[in-house]
Order: sequence, then C-alpha cells, then structure tokens
Amino acid sequence: MCIIMIKKIIKPIEIIYSWLLLIVLLWLDLGTKYLFYDLGIYKDFFLIEPIINMGISFSLDVSYFIVLPFSLLALWWFIYLYYYKSFPSIITLFLIAGTLWNLYDRVIYEGVRDFIVLPWLFVFNIADIFLTLGIVWALIYVYNQKKK
Repeated sequence: MCIIMIKKIIKPIEIIYSWLLLIVLLWLDLGTKYLFYDLGIYKDFFLIEPIINMGISFSLDVSYFIVLPFSLLALWWFIYLYYYKSFPSIITLFLIAGTLWNLYDRVIYEGVRDFIVLPWLFVFNIADIFLTLGIVWALIYVYNQKKK
C-alpha cells in the first residue's frame, strides 16, 4: 500500500521536475540569444559572433527542406524515448530541449541563431550544447548498460 502511494507522489513530482528543467534550458538558450542578438552585447566578448546558421550542427550545410522534417522526426523520437523511459529522463530532456529550441529558430528565422565561435571550426549555440551533452550521455549510458 505504501509503495503505491509513493509511486503516485513520485510521478507528478517527476513531471514537474521535467517541465522546470525544460523551462530552465529554454531560458538559458533564449536568454543568451536575447543578449547577443537583441541587445547586441556580443561586441564586448571574445569568441562571440552572432550568425544565422542555415545548416546543422558544426556548421554543416544541409538544405532547410531536409533539416526541418529531420528535426521534427528527432523531436518525436526523443519524446518517445522520454515517455517510454528508454533512457534516464535527464538525457532525453536535454535532447528534447536542444532539438525544440533549434527547431523554434528554424521555423521563426529560417535558420538557427548561433553565436559561440570556435575559430577555424564552427559556430554553435546553447541548444547545440544541450544536444551534444544529451548524445554523449546517451552513448555513455548505452556503453554502461552493455557492460552490465
């Protein structure tokens, strides 16, 4: 009886935690874009140069008409993984956040607002960091599961 009550309490707490994390990740991504695009404070920072990236991560040039459906499919897949607990929630939430916020930019600006510059390599944003962390964590998780 006690276990059933605990499960009923944990489920809403997990949902609240998930939404709060998504909101924090949203504010990190959109907040930095606001600072560097709308307020234009990038001139004071080294390695910050706002650009609209029409391609995908690592500044790879891919058509908008390929990227948009792929992004929608990836978002659906990450939500599916979250819902069916295929990975720990934190991993899928980072993947959802990165995909969702970059997808928002693609729809509104027809490209992603990138601003962090690694000279001679590529330009990226906070949402790309979320995606990269999510993918790395997922790979580590899968590796550790196979070792068990």
